Amino acid sequence: MEGRACKPVEARAVGREYARCAAEQMQTNRAIHRSTQEAAHVRAHIGDGVDAILTTHRAALRDLCRRHGVVRLEVFGSAARRRDYDPLRSDIDLLVTFAPEVRNDLAAFAAFHDAVETLLGRPVDLVEREAVEASRNALRRRRILAEAEPLLS
Repeated sequence: MEGRACKPVEARAVGREYARCAAEQMQTNRAIHRSTQEAAHVRAHIGDGVDAILTTHRAALRDLCRRHGVVRLEVFGSAARRRDYDPLRSDIDLLVTFAPEVRNDLAAFAAFHDAVETLLGRPVDLVEREAVEASRNALRRRRILAEAEPLLS
């Protein structure tokens, strides 16, 4: 009989543990749901985040391009596609064309890259259009050039 007396106690302890675990799981699920809703809310209010960012800084971008010898600036990648752009995590991919006098100048490229990242306040992948056009990877070349949208030209 002693063994039987212990079982109800164990069952209650297991039941309490189960209830505690279930409550923790519900709390976790609510937190996940809340953070998913918050992320969706941020995306909805930022909209196509990149549009807001680039529109806000269009004049400053134009000035940077002029100062750094950039004659053409385009956006591509998730920022151009927008459907998979995450305003909280995504970088901005930019195609750049420099004027002939600063073309192939690594210092000019690095200075422009740093200036654009500082201005936009987020990571930027800067790629020279000429390098994409010369790429031997035809699929990558076609995809990038097809989705590129001019920002400044």
